[in-house]
Amino acid sequence: SGALVVLAPGRESVNPYDYHAYESDTDGTFDFRGIKPGDYTIFATLEEQIEYGSRAAIEKYLAAGKAVRAEANGSVELEIEPLGR
Repeated sequence: SGALVVLAPGRESVNPYDYHAYESDTDGTFDFRGIKPGDYTIFATLEEQIEYGSRAAIEKYLAAGKAVRAEANGSVELEIEPLGR
């Protein structure tokens, strides 16, 4: 509950709109919609202040994240644990 879930493009991008974040619901669930098809890395953190639209700011989390592929009109279900502060 309350974790920040970040979906970052698999390839480096300077466009902050290519990065997405969602605060998990009280039951820990999260739901991204309208994501462009492609490869991404997803991670969750309990860190309160994070500039998720900056690759440099999230670089330390990406290695521990999970690779995920978004397909047009597709869906993916997965479980992730929040990374420490």
